Amino acid sequence: MDYRPKNLGEKYGLSASTLRNYEAKGLMPPADRSSNGYRMFTERHEAYLACIQAMAPAFGMDVTSEVMHCLGRNELDDAMWIVRD
Repeated sequence: MDYRPKNLGEKYGLSASTLRNYEAKGLMPPADRSSNGYRMFTERHEAYLACIQAMAPAFGMDVTSEVMHCLGRNELDDAMWIVRD
């Protein structure tokens, strides 16, 4: 399923600009663009958002950002060690 930023943002209580900021900061993968230039987020992006929202209250955004960058680079072991520490 593909989501426009507004729709995905509403689902998670976030603004479309927050989603763009997360994408720009590398907290989630870059979104593909539709033929008219709109960002199209997928279930993969939704999984990243769910992870961010689950982690941020407990670990803070600094640790969450570090983990999300590791996940984006497919460094799963490193991400797990950051969470453990």
